[in-house]
Amino acid sequence: MPKATSETTITSITLNYKCGTNTDFNEVFQITSMQTLRDFAALTKSGQTNLNARLVNDIDFKNGTFTGIGNVNNHYKGTFDGNGKTISNIKIINKAKGTGLFNYVEGATISNLTIKNVTVNSSAEYYECTGALIGCAYGVNLNNINVSSGTIYGKNNTA
Repeated sequence: MPKATSETTITSITLNYKCGTNTDFNEVFQITSMQTLRDFAALTKSGQTNLNARLVNDIDFKNGTFTGIGNVNNHYKGTFDGNGKTISNIKIINKAKGTGLFNYVEGATISNLTIKNVTVNSSAEYYECTGALIGCAYGVNLNNINVSSGTIYGKNNTA
């Protein structure tokens, strides 16, 4: 008698992380890969702006693209610890007014991070702020940040 087999293909997964929202446990979103950095960015853009995160590994994007953390409606407000790690060979492409690894930050703390070989390209039609680390900042604490080698394309206020 032949055995029954079944195969399931997963075409999408919804992730609902709630890290960093419970101050009793000091939860920290662990970023281990390109995908977990993208997941973290998606959470901030969906409104979970107070997440705390820690970069666990160096991440080489191998010239892959990234759209940045936060957006005009959801400014990143948490603590991001780069843990002495490096994000390299990253292309940040966005049509938003603020474009960078962090598109928009407000009262955030970003520390211990190196960004190497970065290309940032913003194609916003209106006033814009473009930078390798941050596009638009409304109060931010920066500690031990290193940006080396890269190119930034933007219309106004480029750094």
